[in-house]
Amino acid sequence: MLSDDFKMKTRTEEKEFVIFVVLSVILITMHVFFVIFGPAYEELNDSKSEPTDFVVENVTITDNQNIVLQNGGSDTVVTELTSNWTDEGWYLTSLVVTVSYSETATGDADCDTVSADLEIEGDSGDEPVSSTTTGSVTDCTNIVLEMIWQDLESDSDVDYLQTPFDIETDISLTVDSTVPLNDNDEQINVSVEVIMSRVQ
Repeated sequence: MLSDDFKMKTRTEEKEFVIFVVLSVILITMHVFFVIFGPAYEELNDSKSEPTDFVVENVTITDNQNIVLQNGGSDTVVTELTSNWTDEGWYLTSLVVTVSYSETATGDADCDTVSADLEIEGDSGDEPVSSTTTGSVTDCTNIVLEMIWQDLESDSDVDYLQTPFDIETDISLTVDSTVPLNDNDEQINVSVEVIMSRVQ
C-alpha cells in the first residue's frame, strides 16, 4: 500500500502546494536580498540624516552717530571696519543704515528735507542681491538704506567684500520752514548695523 506522500493529490491540494512553494521562494529571495543589500541601505539612510558639516556664524556690529546741519549743509558719517575681520574669516553679508530726525523748531508745521546716500569705499566684490543706496524724505520719517548679499555657504563662489573698508553715509539738509527766522539747526541720527559672517 502506498504511503500518503505518494498518493495522487486533488487539484485543490496541488494548488495549495504550488502556492506554498511560490511563497517560500519569495520569502527566501527577500531574506537573501536584505542580507546582502541591507547594510548598504542603512549607510545611505545614515548619510542622509547626518547634519551638515558646517555652521555659519554671524556677528552684528552697530555704530550710532549724531550730526547737526544747517540749511543747505551736508556731512558724511564714516564707519570703519579694520583688516583683522577678514584675517579671521569674516565677510560682510548685510548692511543697514537708518537715518532719523525730527523737526527741531517750536511751532514749525513743516518737516525739513533730509537726503542720504550710502556707499562703501575700499574693497570691491560682487554686487549685493538687493540694495537701496539713496533716499530722501520731507515728513520726518526714517530713511532706511541697505545692502544685502547672498547667504554665506561652505562652497559659495560669491566674492564678498573683504576688510578693510569704510561705510560712508552722505547726509544733506534743506530747511522747509513755516516759521520766519527759524533756527535751522537740525539734529540727525545715523544708525549703522553691519552683519559679518563666517563658516565654522
